[in-house]
Amino acid sequence: MQRALQGPAGPSGYDRGIGNLARDRFDGTLIHWRGALAGLAAVVVAGASLIDTLIQRGSDGLFNDFYDYWLAARVIGAGGNPYDTAALAAAAGHAGLHFTLGTGYSYPLLFGYFCLPMTILPPGQAAVVFSIVSLLALGLAVAILATPLRRLRMAEVLALGALAGVLTPISGSLYFGQANLLLLPLLSLAWRGVARPLTLGLVTAVKLYPAAALGAIAAGGRRSLGLLLATLAAMLALTVVPSVFAPIARGSGAAALFLPDPFWTNQSVNGSLSRLSMSSEFTTPPLPGLPVAPIEIVALLLLGGGAMAVMVLRRGRPWAGCLSLALAFGVVAAPKNSLWNYAPLLLVVFFCWPLVRRRAGGLAVLLAGLALIETQAVIDYFRHSFYTSPGLTWASSLALYGALLLMALNAYLVLEAGRRAAPDTEPRAVALSAAA
Repeated sequence: MQRALQGPAGPSGYDRGIGNLARDRFDGTLIHWRGALAGLAAVVVAGASLIDTLIQRGSDGLFNDFYDYWLAARVIGAGGNPYDTAALAAAAGHAGLHFTLGTGYSYPLLFGYFCLPMTILPPGQAAVVFSIVSLLALGLAVAILATPLRRLRMAEVLALGALAGVLTPISGSLYFGQANLLLLPLLSLAWRGVARPLTLGLVTAVKLYPAAALGAIAAGGRRSLGLLLATLAAMLALTVVPSVFAPIARGSGAAALFLPDPFWTNQSVNGSLSRLSMSSEFTTPPLPGLPVAPIEIVALLLLGGGAMAVMVLRRGRPWAGCLSLALAFGVVAAPKNSLWNYAPLLLVVFFCWPLVRRRAGGLAVLLAGLALIETQAVIDYFRHSFYTSPGLTWASSLALYGALLLMALNAYLVLEAGRRAAPDTEPRAVALSAAA
């Protein structure tokens, strides 16, 4: 496998001048004009993809997830409990909204307060504004991620930007009004070593999976203790403290998130095992009665333990690779996960691409992982006629298989790049980074 992953560009796969990412060096250029063009390409392609989806498939489900945020903020503004689905349903009725409420609002409380300004507008107008901001956030994130690769050919940089815009987790987040794109710039800043306690703390106040980044920091050992404590403090302050001091957040039923969930869009380890064991709306279980909880625990321990072992072995270096690996684990380990919540895997793509771009084996693994994720979207579109037998239920987790494949490639490249990293090099953060 090692020989297959190596190629004419040498073991590292980097062209001269773009090795800073693998060596944990920040050169002070946050956004280069080539990176900005890649971001623009992502925005244009993602916007075109949204328009195409509306033409081909209609507006059923458009902005559905955003309305959860808007309604939760409306309930908070009225002094209610955003985790009360009855209160959300009542608010939806008053606003004339017709959408799938599902389990309702399940995010940390602070995010609901962040969304309060959007309630000034009617829900439809607020959703449009949210989409525009999400597109701009995507462009900014891709610009930050692509800047270390600016010495690649311009066509290749633009192609990476376009790829980012066309991926289903990105376009799906835009279509359904998910918060994923808003988090990408913060995750990208952390990936570049910028203001990690602040950026990781803020994203954890919206989604809980970024807490997995603590593993990437802890892998650095004693030299990263200060950064670890600062990041943990920021996460707790922004995520836990608001809930502790706000009575409306009590009894939100967060424990229910970790119960078996056979919903056909759940692309987590939990969801995959649940569908194998239990019937869902479109699938029948090939392994009825399979004990979901114990197998899930073992699987997550093996996945998390393996990722942590890789990061500890390389002492948390390279940082970009360790963070993308930790976040990938956090995504697949999250108990409730739709396909569009795979947006953070964009960090994996930008870490792996320059390392495998001239290596047939590694490039094949990267493209295969992305292809499995994209194929999932196609299969699920034809879900009414596709899942006709228990055996086909295994295909309801293709996206998860793709994510695990990307995770494995990321881990391999961390091991390889870590062997070539300068032994005493630490990423130099900028702005408000506690790592400086």
